Amino acid sequence: MFLTRVELTNVRCIRSLTLPLEMSSGVTRKWTLLLGDNGVGKSTLMRSIGLVLAGSSALAELIGDPDSWVRFGEKECTISADLDTADGEKRHISLTISRGDTIKEVYETNKETLEVLDRASVHVTIPTTAYASLNLAQAVMVGLYELHLAAGDATRRPAHSSSATRPPSTRSVKKLESLQAISKRP
Repeated sequence: MFLTRVELTNVRCIRSLTLPLEMSSGVTRKWTLLLGDNGVGKSTLMRSIGLVLAGSSALAELIGDPDSWVRFGEKECTISADLDTADGEKRHISLTISRGDTIKEVYETNKETLEVLDRASVHVTIPTTAYASLNLAQAVMVGLYELHLAAGDATRRPAHSSSATRPPSTRSVKKLESLQAISKRP
């Protein structure tokens, strides 16, 4: 899936933000750089993306105190995202958190979105809870590496269409085996 747009309304320090992640041609950008002074919402944006994409199993851990997500003086906040699937289907997901909600109420309010995300994430499990030393950035890299392997290197164009693919090096095979061993631990 490709994240094509993120919209935040009354989330922490952000009153309203719409961040398109597509170029004017409609192609999803490969990189987006966030730059700003301390306290302007860079981390809020990244945490919001994590929250809206995580699904129900990570909701309680990522959300913490639901009230802390709602902008001071507001009654609720909304985190929305538009996605394109690998098959080109457009999807819209949205989470709403109201002031005074418990985590259970946040789950109930957003049950449909969370179920859609849970079905989509059945294919990838990132073991961050069992391995405290594995931070979110590392977990995302492991997940992306696994997706790259699953794609069979379909995301790259060969340098020469007539040349055969080189066999993996011993080092890369050992690295893959260690990553697979980590992902199989309870």
